[in-house]
Amino acid sequence: MKDEKISEEILALITAVAVAATGKKVEVKRISFLNPQQENRSWTLVGKVNTMSNHNYNLKG
Repeated sequence: MKDEKISEEILALITAVAVAATGKKVEVKRISFLNPQQENRSWTLVGKVNTMSNHNYNLKG
């Protein structure tokens, strides 16, 4: 999947979801796919979620 192309529609959808989640203008720079065959996938996912949740978004609402 590393060389798989992302369609413009999917990129637009991912960007729209990121804008809705953060409430800010965003630029999608990289998209990584999870490998379902990867061992310890759940720990990898937990690590990614922790990393993303530690970003300071300064959300106002």
